[in-house]
Amino acid sequence: MRILKLVVLLLSIPLVRADGWDDFSNNLATDLAPFLSLFGEQVTKQYLSESITLLDYFIFAMAPMGIITAIVSAIRVCGSPSLRALIGRAQEGGGNAEAELCSSTSRDVC
Repeated sequence: MRILKLVVLLLSIPLVRADGWDDFSNNLATDLAPFLSLFGEQVTKQYLSESITLLDYFIFAMAPMGIITAIVSAIRVCGSPSLRALIGRAQEGGGNAEAELCSSTSRDVC
């Protein structure tokens, strides 16, 4: 009777077979993590400040380099005062963030 219960239990467990693409997608993040950690906040800010074409922005969007830095930078440049306060930059002027992050600057910077 115990053997019958064991056989029924083993047959009721669904089996999943992974193909090559599943292995590739599962290992992609772990293989690229050391490479992506090289791109920190300063490199991301420098890339954003030197980007001038749509291709530059497309490349930045395709690689997950500094996603948090990109969000914080967007809030610093064009966010509302409440969003700036949320990230701890309430007292920072718009010209400072623009000079640090944007490739072209407005009259506020000069």
